[in-house]
Amino acid sequence: MKIVLSFLSSLSILIFLTGCPERQKLVNETGIYRSPKGTWKVELFNEAPGLRITQRERRPGGPSKKGASPKGKKDGKTIIPEGWVSSPGAFVYFDDQERVWAFDGQKRTYIVENSETGILTWNLGNYPGAVPPTFQQMMAGAQNQTR
Repeated sequence: MKIVLSFLSSLSILIFLTGCPERQKLVNETGIYRSPKGTWKVELFNEAPGLRITQRERRPGGPSKKGASPKGKKDGKTIIPEGWVSSPGAFVYFDDQERVWAFDGQKRTYIVENSETGILTWNLGNYPGAVPPTFQQMMAGAQNQTR
């Protein structure tokens, strides 16, 4: 019984530390992922289009009524960065403010943020705010691997 409890405890800690695969903060494998708060859906591919970022919108609704939308989120505006090619080392990072930070594994970055006026996009060179240390470290590590 102690072994089973020990295993379950270890498994719980592992799940807590790694998070659910579809709702993690850092994505470095191809696939479809959602940001931790569900604001974004990100699709990372090895082939074109390479990267697709979709804003998730709240659905109106409450208890199920005839004709009412179910609670939850639906896909909204989708952004596909032109010419994006995911190379070895490519990753996507979701910061605490639910911004999407993407790096192609070589030199290209793409930042997406939700605002009151709509979706804002930047590259690293024109981003007006502070860059999260985690993103900087991951980008530096990926660039070192490709050299």
